[in-house]
Amino acid sequence: MRHHFPKPFRRYAGVIIDLAFDHLLARSWACFSNVPLEEFDRQVRALLDSHSDLLPARLVRFMAYADTRGLFAAYRSEAEMLFSLAGVGTRFRRSNPLHRVGEVWPTLKPALEEGFEQFYPQLQSEVAEWRKRRSMMTGS
Repeated sequence: MRHHFPKPFRRYAGVIIDLAFDHLLARSWACFSNVPLEEFDRQVRALLDSHSDLLPARLVRFMAYADTRGLFAAYRSEAEMLFSLAGVGTRFRRSNPLHRVGEVWPTLKPALEEGFEQFYPQLQSEVAEWRKRRSMMTGS
């Protein structure tokens, strides 16, 4: 999929794909879950809160930031995803183009949507298989 990215974005394709897939998943959440995204988000946050003593400090800080922005449901918005990419770019030591992804987003979007539509069902299948194998091993 990296070949779809023009230079200088290709070096950061992994980061862009990650947030783009978060965006595409948030937009199509109802296709993959009967639990509304906002409810799933609350459940995950409650689980993380109940085990906060086990979490790395960086994750605790990120979750506080995510809470203030309502981030996971907000990823439905392209603007929020692009804003988040720009924010990620500020954490890199080296100069990078993540604040400019919006300039190439219209040309990247079709390939990213296609990649997501192929990848996510495959991921679900592999996770289901892993869970099945694990439950057979543990007897649960």
